Amino acid sequence: MSKGQIESVGLVIIVIILVLAVVFTIPFLTDDSDIQSLNEQYLTLKADNTISVLLSTTLENCQKTIKEELSSCLTYQETSCFTSCDELQVTIDQILTSSMPKNTYYNVLVGNNKQLTISKGSCLNTITSSKHFINQETPIQISLCS
Repeated sequence: MSKGQIESVGLVIIVIILVLAVVFTIPFLTDDSDIQSLNEQYLTLKADNTISVLLSTTLENCQKTIKEELSSCLTYQETSCFTSCDELQVTIDQILTSSMPKNTYYNVLVGNNKQLTISKGSCLNTITSSKHFINQETPIQISLCS
């Protein structure tokens, strides 16, 4: 090998050592609270998206959204697409159960006095979505946990 080839092999070895050193020191330099904060932001975003999509879901064979049906149920205690508000509640539960990963638990709270509660499982540490409103005054939010 010529002197130039030996120098370039040495340079490559030095670069590889530097890259490995950086790769192994990054986990020690990052703070666990930063990773936890990112995880919480992800779960909050997931909760917000879940409740937003749920409310805008159009029901099969009805052409009404879940938000419209919930509003009707809370205001008049009747729905257009179902025989009762309980049937609407079961449908919402089925939609959430089928769209969530297996070990994800949720709790949907409708109204300030918990007029309607739909839940699957329970846990201590939850991430709650921001409040969305049905008919401008009734809040709805979802809490998620794994």
